[in-house]
Amino acid sequence: MGSETSSLHSIAEFFVTKKYRRHGVGKVAAMKAFDLFGGRWEVMQIEKNARARAFWRNVIGEYTNGRFEERFYDGKYYQRFFARV
Repeated sequence: MGSETSSLHSIAEFFVTKKYRRHGVGKVAAMKAFDLFGGRWEVMQIEKNARARAFWRNVIGEYTNGRFEERFYDGKYYQRFFARV
């Protein structure tokens, strides 16, 4: 995705157990992380994980009021955005 990696936050792993899915737990946790670490963010999902892609598009879209960029590169989807500072 280029060399713009200085001060770029990302989430390496994100998992919500089945018991807590569809209750907003993941959304709250993700948004709290964005708030804690304001600035530039990039979140990635592998191409075949449509559920993760839908989750992140929804959460990031709500968090940014739709102001994020999405790219597909090398079998992965990337969403980039700025978190509130």
